[in-house]
Formats: sequence, structure tokens, C-alpha cells
Amino acid sequence: MVVSGEGWVAGPSGEHVPITAGLGVRWESGEVHASGTATGLTVLALEGASLELLESGPHVRRPQPG
Repeated sequence: MVVSGEGWVAGPSGEHVPITAGLGVRWESGEVHASGTATGLTVLALEGASLELLESGPHVRRPQPG
């Protein structure tokens, strides 16, 4: 979950998808991914076997394979 700032996330395709405060990204276990920023980014990262609170909703954006 992005707490402040802005940046990008990328899945296996490497395509940069913009992300800003209030948005989150959910990665599958073992999924290739990357993130970065040119201006600064503060995030809260959670990892675990089951994080159902991040399964869906308008606050979750998943980069689509390209």
C-alpha cells in the first residue's frame, strides 16, 4: 500500500504502471515484480500465506501481462 509519494510497479512484462498514495498492489507468491520512483515513495509491505484483505477492491491495481 502506498502511504505517500508516487512511483511505478511492474509485473513479469516489465511494463511500468503508475501507482500513487492510497493504491496497493498484490503479487502472487513467486511472481516476478519490480517497483521504483523518481520522486520518492513510502510503502507498507505485507507478506504472508493469506492476505484476503488485499484480494480485490478499487484500491488494488494489478499490472496486466503485456
